[in-house]
Amino acid sequence: MSFEIYFKPSGTIGVTSTGAYGIKDTSAAVGVGTFAAPLGSAVQIATFSDVGDERWVVFFDDLVDGHYVVQLSDSGSSTQPDPFSFAVGLSASGVSITHPANNATVRGKNVVTWGDSTHPITEAKLTVGGVTYDGTVLRGPSTNRPYVVQFPKLTLGAAAAGTLKIKNSNGDEITINVTVAP
Repeated sequence: MSFEIYFKPSGTIGVTSTGAYGIKDTSAAVGVGTFAAPLGSAVQIATFSDVGDERWVVFFDDLVDGHYVVQLSDSGSSTQPDPFSFAVGLSASGVSITHPANNATVRGKNVVTWGDSTHPITEAKLTVGGVTYDGTVLRGPSTNRPYVVQFPKLTLGAAAAGTLKIKNSNGDEITINVTVAP
């Protein structure tokens, strides 16, 4: 299996946290090789990349306005992934799904969502082809940090329409449409 990035931030984003994710060889680890951020920022980086699991997630928190350049590292290859860049222009929101966008196509092997919420996440559901999958909250929301939810690895024969729903302890909820591809 080769290293693939399913999502990485690009352009200008209006949030204080974002991430990248994809798949890798099960014997490899993914991390951040280099990270260029605005002067004076104190960005926190969280990496979820277990040996034995092909899925990986890298998350960036406490982002401030400015330009960022990321070079991921793949321990399973001598050829490293191309660097990527994005900019931050901040905005505030209530309960939301920042990623993926409504009507986006996601890959069933590693479906990850994040967004902002004023209260703890109590429900994360991905429904595809009439089957509902519960998500695992990797991190709950806090000041300047969104929640992060990962769903079970799905093995699909073909792309299928679905919905992604997030609900918090205050009863706030949002549902978006997604296409889940193999």
